[in-house]
Amino acid sequence: MPAAHRYSFDPDRFPKAAFYTVAASSGLHTTIAAGTGSAGHLFAARYAPVGVGANLLFHVTRLRILWQTIAGFTAAQEMALAAYKATGFTTLHGTGSAAVAPLALAPGYAVSQLAAVRSSGSAAISAGVLTLGAQLLRGGFAELAAGATVQKGFIDEEALATVHPIVVLAANEGILVRNEILMGAGGTGRLTVELDGYERAA
Repeated sequence: MPAAHRYSFDPDRFPKAAFYTVAASSGLHTTIAAGTGSAGHLFAARYAPVGVGANLLFHVTRLRILWQTIAGFTAAQEMALAAYKATGFTTLHGTGSAAVAPLALAPGYAVSQLAAVRSSGSAAISAGVLTLGAQLLRGGFAELAAGATVQKGFIDEEALATVHPIVVLAANEGILVRNEILMGAGGTGRLTVELDGYERAA
């Protein structure tokens, strides 16, 4: 079964930080291309601090990617998704995406500088301007064909900070989640991405 949603809010460890969470679900995906620097992108979050918040960094404390197959593919195939740190992230994805605003986890926090978050609809989202960095998280499974009489598969991968953040985002950096293997015909599925973190001065 998928893991229960867990916030990584811990005011005793980070009493002077502002904590935020993002939860974004896609439309029903079908026939998504294998991931490259510009293809197969399904979720993107760009950190772009400005004004009085220009010296802030975003510390990611939890990242979860959940895929659930809704309709089986015509033929059995491997499924895989991965999350990456993006650098040189100067232009966010546009077409095929919906804006998602981070939620502050306590009253009085300013609007997060991680304001540019995009989640996909039924297709992949158009490429932004970025350079893919380190892979942060990956999950996969072998999906059976549509005629199989068993429950469809899912990916549920979570990275949770214990002592140090998973990754720290500076200006023009971010998180990208993409499809890793071409999705075959006939199948559909839905992606949910959850991201928690806090903002603090460098």
